[in-house]
Amino acid sequence: MNLTKIAAQNLLRRKNRSIILILSVLIGVGSVLFLYLSSRAMTEDIANKLDQYGSNILILPEAGESLTFGGVTVDSPAKIQELSPELIPLMKTIKNNETLATIAPKLLANTTLNNYDVLLLGVDFTQELRLKKWWKIDGLNKRQIPKENQILLGTEVASRLN
Repeated sequence: MNLTKIAAQNLLRRKNRSIILILSVLIGVGSVLFLYLSSRAMTEDIANKLDQYGSNILILPEAGESLTFGGVTVDSPAKIQELSPELIPLMKTIKNNETLATIAPKLLANTTLNNYDVLLLGVDFTQELRLKKWWKIDGLNKRQIPKENQILLGTEVASRLN
């Protein structure tokens, strides 16, 4: 009688105990595998969501009145100040610059249109669309971006101003 035959006879003699043992091992392995795969999927999902939120570094001029854009309140300058485009290469030399996806400058200004206070936002669309892949622009062909002298309105502003 060899060792495998003894083990097989022992398993057949104690069927209930063998079934419970096999089920316990399968449940344990399945649980560990499920937890591992779930944690990896959640990590990837969180990383993708963080990528969609965009920038986490803001370079602002001196404070004045405040403007709100995208849920972020930004102090606007007391007098209009523009950041020079020559500063963009310097911005690419910051610590951990390899993690920069893009630099997307914005120009914010308050104005009044038809007795409504409106926040105007000037952007470089090629850079902005790299950050905000979820933007859907109605009225333009696919991959077409507005030209320098064109303006886009948000749906709420467009409906209020007709």
